[in-house]
Amino acid sequence: MYRGFHSRLRMEVAVNVLPFHLADKNPTLIDRFVREAQMAAQVRSPHLTRVVDVNEEAGLHFLVMEYIPGITAGKRVQM
Repeated sequence: MYRGFHSRLRMEVAVNVLPFHLADKNPTLIDRFVREAQMAAQVRSPHLTRVVDVNEEAGLHFLVMEYIPGITAGKRVQM
C-alpha cells in the first residue's frame, strides 16, 4: 500500500498495486482485481475506505482509495 496525491481530484489517496509478478504469472488476476475494485466502488459505509479509481499504466495495475490517517487495521489487530 502506498500513499499518494491524486492531482485531478486534489486529494490524498492510498494506492494498492497488483504486483507485476502476480499479474504475469496469472493474467486472470487482472480481471479479478478490476472486478473487485468495481464492486468495492459501489459500497458506501462509514466503516470502509472508499474506492475512487482503478487503472493501469505501463502494465502496472492499481487501485486508488481515499487516504485515512492513523494506524493500519493490521497494526490495530496486533495491539
